[in-house]
Amino acid sequence: MSVAQLKELKAVITAKAVANPTHLCAELAVQFGVSRSTMGKWLRALIDEGWITRQGSRSHPVYKPSLLRHVNRSYPLAGLDEQTPWERDFAPCFELAPNVARLAHHAAACFLRPGYSMCLTCTPTSSPTSTTIGSARNG
Repeated sequence: MSVAQLKELKAVITAKAVANPTHLCAELAVQFGVSRSTMGKWLRALIDEGWITRQGSRSHPVYKPSLLRHVNRSYPLAGLDEQTPWERDFAPCFELAPNVARLAHHAAACFLRPGYSMCLTCTPTSSPTSTTIGSARNG
């Protein structure tokens, strides 16, 4: 696996594991253009690193996010509301205490405006017509 492929896989693994925990290997194999066997090896590497966990039987594995999690999405600003990105793309991927979830939700809503990015910190972005919201949890 190349460094670029590993980076791309880590960028999508949290959301993909939440969205499709029972067919994760097959879905990612198609997305990355590799065999299921190869993707299985890549997923085992991510299990070893702490990105996902694997449960279930050998023939019917069920994957879910582990301690390391990453979600990063971009949205066009036209017609964007504050609630949808959090509810659809972020909250399902993180297991947060209620008070921390409220704080993270509020922070995400605050940065839904042109020129800012949120990945636990705020930094300017170059596009005045879209915004990127990212969140990461380590340990």
